[in-house]
Amino acid sequence: MNESLLKIADDIRQSCNFINKSDEYLYGISKSIYLYLYEVEKKSNYLIRLCALIVKKNKKTTSEVLEYSKKALVETQHPDAVVYYCKALVLNSDASDIVSGFSELKGIDWKDTDVRSVVGIFEACFYYGLGDYKAYTEIIKKFNNEKSPKFNPYISIPVSSVYGKETIDIEPVVNDVIGSVRTELPGGTPDYCISVSCNKKYFDDYGSYLISSLQRLADNFYCHISITDEVGFSIEDARFKIVNQNIGLVCNVGPVSSSLRFIHALDLLDAVKVPVIVLDFDCVILDSPKPLLRLEGADVGLRILENTLPWERYTGGMSIYLDNKESREILKGVRQYLMETISDDREQWWVDQNALEIAVRTCRLKYDVRIKNIFREIPRYIYIPTGTKEGKLMQMDRVLNN
Repeated sequence: MNESLLKIADDIRQSCNFINKSDEYLYGISKSIYLYLYEVEKKSNYLIRLCALIVKKNKKTTSEVLEYSKKALVETQHPDAVVYYCKALVLNSDASDIVSGFSELKGIDWKDTDVRSVVGIFEACFYYGLGDYKAYTEIIKKFNNEKSPKFNPYISIPVSSVYGKETIDIEPVVNDVIGSVRTELPGGTPDYCISVSCNKKYFDDYGSYLISSLQRLADNFYCHISITDEVGFSIEDARFKIVNQNIGLVCNVGPVSSSLRFIHALDLLDAVKVPVIVLDFDCVILDSPKPLLRLEGADVGLRILENTLPWERYTGGMSIYLDNKESREILKGVRQYLMETISDDREQWWVDQNALEIAVRTCRLKYDVRIKNIFREIPRYIYIPTGTKEGKLMQMDRVLNN
């Protein structure tokens, strides 16, 4: 019976996006099963699964995760339990409790030095929140340099591409993967530009949603669609331009495909001198985004998540760059980071968000940049889905045809 119950709980956790109110019942069922199985079998993997369920349902790591993850950590020292506990500690506790929590962890008799080193990642994030970027970068570099090459929990992916200095300097650099990408400029002068990028598979899956929803607008925009490989698709609407880059990628298709839009954004801003919107490709435009471009006196508009880890703070979903020095400095920092960092020898997820983080950090230290958080305003104009591919397509179908 327990195996059947576990399958039910796992199926709910993996397939349910927890969007509708009725999903609360499914959440309750799955949570109860995990707690029951742990009570009966005393296996901590059920608590780790429960932590994953709580995070997925709430779209963040809540304080509720602390209790379950700590119990799993003490019992098994599993790296996932360490990540859940440390993240919940850093994001839901005051400074004194965080310091006390890390002190307690250091007193544990760790069986694996790699697992112990994961604690350092979150200590680094704690220092980041205090504004101590030197400690942040040094501790992260220590983790990346000293961990075993075979030790690669998911948390190591964003950590592997954290920039290794406190600020980023703009200087010439050659990148064999993305150094020769092309930006096609509009023939006239639009009111604003949109920069998106993806590969052929992503275009085939989501392209119709973005393009058809944009075509419903009467706006004078220019949408630059950069394809890492190649699509044989043409659009009669002159407001769109598809640019096939024909980059031969082996390992790093997704991250590179997501990053190109920022490189083109700087080219468009420099050449056309109108606001540039950088968007996720998998979205649906609900209404003209022109009201968003006012930014109420700010220099840049970013989609910012509060109370998150550094690489999660500035999301790539949508950002707005006006024709000003501050926007250019941020985009130059992003491009510099990408040129220094992007390779094709491994998957580098989170590079676009790590690029935004170091670029914004550097700009803020150099200039009195005014950044507006547009997170709460975006849903009025643009729908950005979350979840699995099937979940995203279902959400986008509903929104587009509503």
